[in-house]
Amino acid sequence: MNKITVSVPASTANLGPGFDCLALALDLCNHIQIEPVNNGVKVIIEGEGADQLPKDPSHLVLQTIQKVFDNYGRPLPGLILKQTNRIPPASGLGSSSAAILSGTLAANALLGNDLDVPQILRFVSEFEDHLDNAAAALLGGLTIVAQEEGDIITQQVPIPYLKVVVILPELNLKTSQMRQVLPEKIALQDAVFNMSRLALTVQAMQVGNFGLMGRSMKDRLHQPYRTPLIPGYTEVERAAYEAGAAAVTLSGAGPAIVAFTEQDHEVIADRMVHAFHARGVKARTFILPINHTGAIVTTD
Repeated sequence: MNKITVSVPASTANLGPGFDCLALALDLCNHIQIEPVNNGVKVIIEGEGADQLPKDPSHLVLQTIQKVFDNYGRPLPGLILKQTNRIPPASGLGSSSAAILSGTLAANALLGNDLDVPQILRFVSEFEDHLDNAAAALLGGLTIVAQEEGDIITQQVPIPYLKVVVILPELNLKTSQMRQVLPEKIALQDAVFNMSRLALTVQAMQVGNFGLMGRSMKDRLHQPYRTPLIPGYTEVERAAYEAGAAAVTLSGAGPAIVAFTEQDHEVIADRMVHAFHARGVKARTFILPINHTGAIVTTD
């Protein structure tokens, strides 16, 4: 068995109106390396979350590898799994999706690369019921995903080069918690509001129209219920717009906030962080290009 390396990018999902179906891959990658050994399994974690994530069989990458091997009726071989994280966990930047996708791709490589894109995403869906982050991380760029009765449809949308501002406040907010606040039913006018703006958002990103992004990246399905859990969100959003941002939106379920702009990325980031600090919340800045390559698997 050869040594296998998997690189998977971060992702920002929803982009305002695209709840659970639209996501954008960002150039901030986690890496895992699988090294064969005679027997046993050892997990090594470096980087983001190294002191928080488990190193036993509950480790998410390892769980995913085991799931794929179980599906094939094959015993898990001895291996050393080294994970180097650059994506902060529980950030709204797709860290869980990156881990699950990493494990699926590593297992696929170990077993001979038999899985196609829908099959890979189907394994991811065993762990996550939404595939927007995983689809973007797998394929790169801007990705739309839809599911129906086990069928998975993905479509990449070509977009020009751009960078985004990501502000990550130091808040302990889990995705499960952020999903619990969502309503079970929505009004028809809210659904129409989101559908029209989703179409406009895709078009705006496809042609790099920042003015249209600012008008279209609006939402009535999830952000009105999630943003109140983030202290200072309204002030941070206002600071971004006053500094010249074209559009501001929650990244996935949060707490990260992403701002789209053609210029002055550092200025906008600084103003957003300052607004958080004014509310007593520490925050980190990432200015990230779009990742157009998606996940990469190599063997040595």
